This record gives sequence, structure tokens and C-alpha cells, in this order.
Amino acid sequence: MESKGIDPPALDKKPEIPNYILEYVEAFYHLSARRTIGYSSENPISVSDIDAFLNRHPTDDLVLFEYLMIEMDNAYLVLRSKKPVKVENTDG
Repeated sequence: MESKGIDPPALDKKPEIPNYILEYVEAFYHLSARRTIGYSSENPISVSDIDAFLNRHPTDDLVLFEYLMIEMDNAYLVLRSKKPVKVENTDG
């Protein structure tokens, strides 16, 4: 049974990912799933995980790939470290 509902407004603002960046985003998702969890937060993606990924999925520009993975990971960790905003229920 399919449920019907209202799409959250955030989906209206969802950015389109250009095709030339898609392989990096997919690699980041793969690597992010392998990250470890510390005592109070998620750890950065390890360089050894990036190297292992590159051994199985070679790329023409190793420096660019590693730079993008580290920058995406830094942005992800910053977003995850922020406290969630409490949304007030405005329904009567």
C-alpha cells in the first residue's frame, strides 16, 4: 500500500548534481558508509579507506579525488556537529 502525504519543503530546494561530479558524490557516499564512530561523534573518513577505494576504482587525478573526498567529509562533519533546529508544530 502506497502512502500519500505532503513532500517536505526542503525537497523543493534539493540541488541537482551535475553529471561530471556524480562519480565523486557516489564515491563519497560509499566511503562515508565505512567511517567509524568515536565516543561522541563520527570520525573523518580514513586515508586508508580512500586508498583502498582508489585501488579498486582508479582515477586519472588522485590529488583531485583525495582533495574532494576530504573537503566533502569536512563539510559533512561540520553539518553533523551542529545541533538540530527544533521545529515548532504549528498544526492546531
